[in-house]
Amino acid sequence: ATGRTYAKSFLKSVLKPNVYNISDGLIPLSGHNMSFFSRLFRSKPKLMTWQEFVEYFARRIQEELDLEAKIDWGETIASSPIIVHFFEDDEASFSTYLSNHYTSYLQNPEALEAIVAANLAVIYKIQDTDASVSAQQILPTIKNTIYLEKARLITNTDEAEPADYLVYKPIAGDIMLLYMVDTEESMHTLNREHMKEAGIEDEDALYRTAMDNLRQRMNGRVQIHHAEGWSLAQIHLDNDYDASLILLLDEVLKDDSMLPANPVFAVPARNALLVCSPSDEEALQAMANIALQAFEESAYAISTQLYQYHNGTISVFRAN
Repeated sequence: ATGRTYAKSFLKSVLKPNVYNISDGLIPLSGHNMSFFSRLFRSKPKLMTWQEFVEYFARRIQEELDLEAKIDWGETIASSPIIVHFFEDDEASFSTYLSNHYTSYLQNPEALEAIVAANLAVIYKIQDTDASVSAQQILPTIKNTIYLEKARLITNTDEAEPADYLVYKPIAGDIMLLYMVDTEESMHTLNREHMKEAGIEDEDALYRTAMDNLRQRMNGRVQIHHAEGWSLAQIHLDNDYDASLILLLDEVLKDDSMLPANPVFAVPARNALLVCSPSDEEALQAMANIALQAFEESAYAISTQLYQYHNGTISVFRAN
């Protein structure tokens, strides 16, 4: 029975990869699922290599934004950012890292134009030097700590530490809190200059501000999908800040009678937050398996580890 139940959950996560809906029930052959099968069996177009993808992006930046874009080639796409120079200021430049975009492209080549357009919009927005950061735009995101090493690659310096230009806070294991500026049109990391612009004096005030903004975003929008017969559940917000809800799990679950006050959770991707009871062994195993699949498939992967929330504290889950 356990294998059949997990197989059903696994199948659903494949058919609906952006939601990982693990609630029980039959799957209707909707247009979404039919499109999945059509993608599966039709001939696939030739995909760009990561080098071709980076070159294509750089060319589009030059042609459509009329900016100088140079590729700082490394051994992998993770170490090959595009350096964009803004002509109105010889000292001003911006590095864009394409690893997540390339993963999204490999998963759905037909989305190439949308991927490029979204990235060009971010770069165009960054050119607007008059746009100051407001406190209402600051939100918390969850990242894997490997993000810090990627940040070093993007900044192209061995001298500065991430704490010099990023504002982040270790949580537990391999996850951390990273503050972002969300302008609705785009998102970018928060730095200490942004804090000054927003009138925020220290990191305690920053944390309170970000949590208040997350609560505003949560307001009436959080959905909890339970798997029938066991404690496993998925918590969904908006695909951008689902994982961030681990910071407020006591508030998210306060009216949920099926989950304990000390749930185990996984955040394999920014749009995938899974929770269950620490005493439900079947749910723990299924959650670990689904988390691994979601992590491997997502362009915004975070972690495959299991964590536990208790009285506002997050720690790596240790099975008895």
